[in-house]
Amino acid sequence: MIFILLGSCFLIPYEIAFPNDNDGHRDMVKMVFDKIFDFLFFVDVIITFFCAYLTDEYEIIDNRKDIALHYLKGWCTLDILSCIPYGDIGEALLTKKQMVKLQLVKLIKLLRILKLVKE
Repeated sequence: MIFILLGSCFLIPYEIAFPNDNDGHRDMVKMVFDKIFDFLFFVDVIITFFCAYLTDEYEIIDNRKDIALHYLKGWCTLDILSCIPYGDIGEALLTKKQMVKLQLVKLIKLLRILKLVKE
């Protein structure tokens, strides 16, 4: 997961700095990596609902309900926001001029980096 996070550190700023110049179509390599990263982060969201965690007192919590509630109260919203394919949604619904503004929304995906601090 750390390698995927590091890949995102380079891919997302690159996409923002060098927007699509082929009439809104992305370079195939960028698109493939973007899809893979989004998919793997979505899988991570699902897996996290089932992973036990340690409390501050080093007690292992393995009750699924407690795990889900803990995740929903913490990182779940951020993780889900970082999985949304903003570029694809924007290309389908917005004009090219509006897409330029949407590029900055992709910075939300960089919040995935906070997961490194979490672990």
